[in-house]
Amino acid sequence: MSRTYSVEEVSKHTAPTDLLLIIDGKVYDVSDFKEEHPGGEDFLLDQAGKDVTELFEDAGHSPEAREILSTLTVGTIPSDAPSRPIPVHAQEELPDAYLRVCLLLAVVCMVAGLVYLRF
Repeated sequence: MSRTYSVEEVSKHTAPTDLLLIIDGKVYDVSDFKEEHPGGEDFLLDQAGKDVTELFEDAGHSPEAREILSTLTVGTIPSDAPSRPIPVHAQEELPDAYLRVCLLLAVVCMVAGLVYLRF
């Protein structure tokens, strides 16, 4: 049964057992899907209660992923509702992820250099 949600109402559904997301004006309950999500459970928990349309589209999800998503629909956001998007924090985490990748790359380069000098 589909119902209408407000953005504010969706923002309150952030618990692991009550996890809602907004994508393209539709509300999805991903509580039971979080363990199966290829991006990991933590990713969905970090985005809980938010409009993740841009992240979803940027990720280039497959037709199969979109099919799965359609089965998780629980409602909609009214199209005439005042748009007050909830900020997506993935962009704030980008520097931290970038630093991890740089650190990993530096370690790999050091190990490769040591192997090269040793042999």
